[in-house]
Amino acid sequence: GTLDAANLAVEHVQKIGKGEARIGIEPAFLPSDAYTLVRKALPDAKLIDATGMLERMRAIKTDAELERLRVASELITDSMLATIQWAREGTTKTEIIEQLRREETNRGAHFEYCLLTLGSSHNRAASPQAWKQGEVLSIDSGGNYHGYIGDLCRMGILGEPDAELEDLLAEVDVVQQAAFSKVRAGTLGGDMIAHAEGVLKAS
Repeated sequence: GTLDAANLAVEHVQKIGKGEARIGIEPAFLPSDAYTLVRKALPDAKLIDATGMLERMRAIKTDAELERLRVASELITDSMLATIQWAREGTTKTEIIEQLRREETNRGAHFEYCLLTLGSSHNRAASPQAWKQGEVLSIDSGGNYHGYIGDLCRMGILGEPDAELEDLLAEVDVVQQAAFSKVRAGTLGGDMIAHAEGVLKAS
């Protein structure tokens, strides 16, 4: 739990003799009970907001980290595809979410969440709503693989898509590929988005 992690951090800081050091934290992600524990255990330490620095550090991944992210993403995608293939007309949202949890767990990922919509409803919570013929399904899920999150969304349809849906999918693919074409070292995310938006507006 949070207190166990906080205790380990405190023990390490004390072990290396840095009880009066400046310690960087991410306030938005540090539970209040953990903060209180650290504050009491290290009264002379200076806890400072290091969110920006830590975000920049995490943005740079080693080859091993990139591999774990790839595996995590593939585990989630494979689980989604298996779940969509498993579901039938009349399968409820609650059943679909539970099946996805099993698929992710069986593949070695720790299930984090699933947000699911069926048909025209925008309600993404589990419910008795059943999948009907011709309805679109949108499934968004995240799973943890050795500390790295795969977080993806996939869509499916019960039956065959009509021409309008196929045209929309093709349009989405063109825009996504436009963004992907700008992916290279040093490119800002905003520049990739701007390029994709330009392609979308021109279509």
